[in-house]
Amino acid sequence: MSCGNDNSKDKDPSDNKLLMALLQNRADDFIEACEEADNRCFIGIYTLYQVAYANKLILDDNAWSAGYWPEIEKLRADNKRILDYMASLIPIPSDFEEQFRKLISRFAPYSEEDDIEVMIGASLDELIKLGFREIDCSLYEAGMKFNFGDVSLLLEAGAKPSAYLSPDCGPDDVDSALKSDEEVYCLNDEILTKFSDNIDIDGIAACWDAGIKGEKIKLSPQLIPAIYQAAGFQILMKMIRDNFERNSEELPF
Repeated sequence: MSCGNDNSKDKDPSDNKLLMALLQNRADDFIEACEEADNRCFIGIYTLYQVAYANKLILDDNAWSAGYWPEIEKLRADNKRILDYMASLIPIPSDFEEQFRKLISRFAPYSEEDDIEVMIGASLDELIKLGFREIDCSLYEAGMKFNFGDVSLLLEAGAKPSAYLSPDCGPDDVDSALKSDEEVYCLNDEILTKFSDNIDIDGIAACWDAGIKGEKIKLSPQLIPAIYQAAGFQILMKMIRDNFERNSEELPF
């Protein structure tokens, strides 16, 4: 028994009741599908727990538009039931958060081999010569790689996620570059833009909406990676918010 999972390449994963109920936060349907499979696939359950936890991090954001709050509250409640149910089936390791962040880092916008020149078109040395602070450049690179440990250390050391970087001009000319629609990069802006893309373009919101309406959707291959990536951006947002609060600064998002 495989908890409803079918590894057949010919089978549409959208037909997997267990997976679709999880992705759509339909607690009753998820528990029913899992019990039908006799709860014997414990390794699979842990993987599903990680996906559900990523959903939790996204839903925990408090910046959702007011009109969507009734749906968010329902999704949160069902997501909690799913997580609690799975936690009753398997032991969740004490270092789950550490393991989860390692998993999430694999879904960052850039890989460990990429440097800031790949990201914005100028090397670290070139950016420093233009007048940008090395610590702000390092924070941008660490954030876009989901190097959460480095992000934490850099924020504590005074790196600014609100700093704008440009491959073409120095800090004094960034405002003009922004008005001219030139290429200018800021970690806060990148987080918000890419997170919004995960929700609206990659199909997270559509998946949740269909679940609330009881509608079946075709599972996009991009959906689970998008959920993991969006969760990574939520981790970054929380780290930045916490840092801003400690320094009594206005929250960026």
